[in-house]
Amino acid sequence: MAQSTALGHMGLMFGLLGVILILTGVLQALSSQNEYQGPLAWALITWAIGLGFVMWERFESGRER
Repeated sequence: MAQSTALGHMGLMFGLLGVILILTGVLQALSSQNEYQGPLAWALITWAIGLGFVMWERFESGRER
């Protein structure tokens, strides 16, 4: 139970970081037309990592029942 809870918390933290980075990337994209869109790509990668941790937690908690 403790491992799946830790995985869930890691997923939520990565997901929250991803949302913050997505909003930062969108803000940069809207502010100027000539900026590189790298922050948005990193945000989506971070969000995907968080989603992976949340899914891992879901499968771990199902296996422990």
